[in-house]
Amino acid sequence: MPSKIHRNRLFGRGPRIHQRERADGKPVITVSAHAPTANQARLADWSAKISTVIFLALCLYGALIAPDPSLRAWIVAIVLPMAAYFPLLLAFRFVLVRSILVVFTPETVMVRRLLGWKRFDRHRPHTFTLRPHDRTDEETAAHDLAQRKAQLKGKAIGKKRYYGQSFHLSYEELGLRTDLMAIHGRTLALDIQAALTAADEVMDGLARDGNGVALNADDDWSRQPGGLPGVSSD
Repeated sequence: MPSKIHRNRLFGRGPRIHQRERADGKPVITVSAHAPTANQARLADWSAKISTVIFLALCLYGALIAPDPSLRAWIVAIVLPMAAYFPLLLAFRFVLVRSILVVFTPETVMVRRLLGWKRFDRHRPHTFTLRPHDRTDEETAAHDLAQRKAQLKGKAIGKKRYYGQSFHLSYEELGLRTDLMAIHGRTLALDIQAALTAADEVMDGLARDGNGVALNADDDWSRQPGGLPGVSSD
């Protein structure tokens, strides 16, 4: 189902598109994005929880050792750490991310890797695809087992799924798939895929006749081919 690139970036960490010209006059389109992996999202959640508990303990200790603390002091000591949880979570999610940089030219698609650049020939049939994370089934099986054990004890659990909400972004060329990055968050994954696909299509037009639509970080793109079957963006 067609969708648009959303504006729900966390501190502007979603996909950004930039167009420029090289010295020889040929167009260059750059797509950059920052996204957490499943493990980074889990680490951010736990870090925020642990930080909140430590903050709560410090505030309670401060109220305890204060001479004749008032009821208001105790309320502040409890409410303040609770209110700090969400900002702490946002801060950890802002820091714990991976980056991707993809550069389109009329001849190549270049992806920045840890040890250099990976280059692909744009003249070969290719597409950007998303598929569920490889560990989704493993996580689901473990979650179902934990639920059955809890039911036998008359308990209920609501464990958060991280791999189930994560996807592999890949570059497919002539039936060969190269994984570019793992992304936690369906909407963010779809937005990054849409940005890459849109930039690739515009580069096709620029390379063909030299007249394309100018791109910038605030453009919306309505087409998103290659999305996940049955999955729509929120």
